[in-house]
Amino acid sequence: MLLVIGFFLGWIPVAGAVGGLLELIGAILVILGRHTFGPEHARNVIWSIIIFVIAIVVAVVAVVVVVFSALSTFNPNNPVAPQAFASSFMNFTFVIILVGAVIFGLAEVLFTYALQKSGGQLLLWCGYVSTIAVASIGVFVLNSIPYLSNALSIVPALFYGYAYYLARDRIVRGEIPAPAAPQPGQGTRASNI
Repeated sequence: MLLVIGFFLGWIPVAGAVGGLLELIGAILVILGRHTFGPEHARNVIWSIIIFVIAIVVAVVAVVVVVFSALSTFNPNNPVAPQAFASSFMNFTFVIILVGAVIFGLAEVLFTYALQKSGGQLLLWCGYVSTIAVASIGVFVLNSIPYLSNALSIVPALFYGYAYYLARDRIVRGEIPAPAAPQPGQGTRASNI
């Protein structure tokens, strides 16, 4: 439920920090309890973590490349950034944002994919596609309008939040983990009486 609340708060500029913290706590709980829901879910959670780490590494490498590019083109006699660097910097930033959205979105899809029925899986993929679409629109169309890009983030948040809620609902109803089947030769308690 912490992940669901985090998704629904994450797109709001000020409350996003609280939402991010709730998502982190919820993700840690899912990681710690991953074996409870079967080997497929445990495997997907591990892959999700690996993909998430790859997304972080890509972001760090991108920042390092941008910083070193800026330092290599810096001229103390002319501190104004050259037009060519500014243009290539913006293009590079746009590409990194899109690559980050693609990589990180896969981690969000895999995190509860094995816990979902087909409707929940479809919602996860819709969230993934809408994340890429919102990142693209934010980068190429709305990059000069500060909070409108955040407002569009509600679309993937609703898809992911509802899909994660459906997984939680299945857990609460006892659908997953699957109820233990009686051992051969053992009946239910009522039939043994």
